[in-house]
Amino acid sequence: MNPITVTLTKIRTKRRILNLGVLLVFILMLIGGYFLVFKGGPSWRVAQVFPEKKVEEELPEVVITPPEKVEAPTQPKVYEEVAESGEGITHLARKALKKYLQEKGEGLNLTPEHKIYIEDYLQKKTGDYWLQVGQKLTFSEELIKEAIEKAQTLSEEQLQNLSQYAKLVPELNY
Repeated sequence: MNPITVTLTKIRTKRRILNLGVLLVFILMLIGGYFLVFKGGPSWRVAQVFPEKKVEEELPEVVITPPEKVEAPTQPKVYEEVAESGEGITHLARKALKKYLQEKGEGLNLTPEHKIYIEDYLQKKTGDYWLQVGQKLTFSEELIKEAIEKAQTLSEEQLQNLSQYAKLVPELNY
């Protein structure tokens, strides 16, 4: 016999054994499934021909009290701004700051120089990239508060330096 023929015969024999093994496993699974579904306990049956009798027990009376109202932690407030033509991150930061100050800015006494610092702070924390028209940016209330706190610690010299930029943005006088 040729050695190639012997090798091919061995391969065919191994393939037949493997096929018989797979077939045997499949048959065992079918038999096991049959016993599990039809011969198992009532909890394993797929369908029952006769309905089980219901046995009603008297249960003790239970009083259910509604749980106390627990306030879910609120999501931090965010100010979402949409970019219009020609606007960048600084413009959107300016809009968000204006909304924040209209809602909660009483008693802060922020000068235009402070506002220049705040919008620049927000821009640096947000990033430095071009915006598409209609792109949305959000500024968290916490970030705006942080920027205001930093702005309020500026020295007179720093504020004086910012005044040259504040003059270029007349809409900061609100």
